[in-house]
Amino acid sequence: MINPKQGNWPGHVYNEEDWNPVTEEEALTGDGITVYRASKTFAERAAWKFMEEKKPSFDLVVLNPPMVYGPIINFQTIRSLNSSSQRFWKFLNGEMKEIEPSSSPLWVDVRDLAMAHLRAYERPEAGGKRFFIVSDEWYSNQDIADIFRKNYPMFLDKIPEGSPGKGFDAKPETIYAHDNSRSKNILGMTYRSFETCAVDAGRSIIELLGAEIIGGMME
Repeated sequence: MINPKQGNWPGHVYNEEDWNPVTEEEALTGDGITVYRASKTFAERAAWKFMEEKKPSFDLVVLNPPMVYGPIINFQTIRSLNSSSQRFWKFLNGEMKEIEPSSSPLWVDVRDLAMAHLRAYERPEAGGKRFFIVSDEWYSNQDIADIFRKNYPMFLDKIPEGSPGKGFDAKPETIYAHDNSRSKNILGMTYRSFETCAVDAGRSIIELLGAEIIGGMME
């Protein structure tokens, strides 16, 4: 849904009417993130085209989340963490020496996204609609550092300090806004805070690390 060509796009409010305008040519010649975003855009357009042309007996609901974060619940290893969990892990293992600039401030907790899937299945009025599944709050890499330093003091020597309290501090008039009201009105969504999400994600990674250490000692 995000249009990367527009950058911060001051004054714009992202909602379900927005589409990434990427072209096939751009997807074929672009970098990895361009290809990734294009694949999602083309897949969704193909799904809606199928619904319009074939008119099947079922309806279609599309959930569009930004970055997805949250605790790990399936079997993984530290080495197999997905890209979003790896971002948190870099703050805990000392790999993040300095606070890197943040790109988009939009995110959603994986548990909220899971709930949105369930609600979309359960509620007939969701049929035939797109939903922007996105948290109310912004986030930044500085926020991750602040939250981890507050909640996991045993890792203080690993977590960069940066500029505490100076999270994603872009002024509203200098960057786009977002509207998740459709998800609230139709799906009844409420969204977790970023601190809750980050604390739970960090705890799950630390528990995974502990399990691996214990497992290695028992081998």
